[in-house]
Amino acid sequence: MGKNQSTSNQATGTPLWRRIGVPAAIVLLLGLAVYKLPRGYHTDLADIGKGQPCVVLVFDKETVQNLDLMTTLDTLRKPYEQRGVKFLVASMDTADGRQFAQSHGVSSATLMVFDANGKAVQVLYGRQPADTIKHAIDQVL
Repeated sequence: MGKNQSTSNQATGTPLWRRIGVPAAIVLLLGLAVYKLPRGYHTDLADIGKGQPCVVLVFDKETVQNLDLMTTLDTLRKPYEQRGVKFLVASMDTADGRQFAQSHGVSSATLMVFDANGKAVQVLYGRQPADTIKHAIDQVL
């Protein structure tokens, strides 16, 4: 049986490492994609204007700019949450997220900073350096 299996592998021409490695690489890449999805962000946009400054990321998981902006935002998030800033995601995958973007005249990869009363203080489009985002958030504190 071992001889037949060996002959079968040689007949197909596909080495064992490729038959195992390619599916493993695909699973790894899918895992990384899931890992990059936003975590711990609230999606209840009704929280805007309820006495707490809010940073809203209009997010579409299909674009690199969104992932870059999310990564930068993740590095800043914890210290600002400790200071009372709420971080929200308006996902373009949901009706609420699309309606939010449309009502504010923005598209994905947009960061909006709202004061405690719900007034939009800053709108940042696309990739932004951390210092620019910090400055925008500091204006509502």
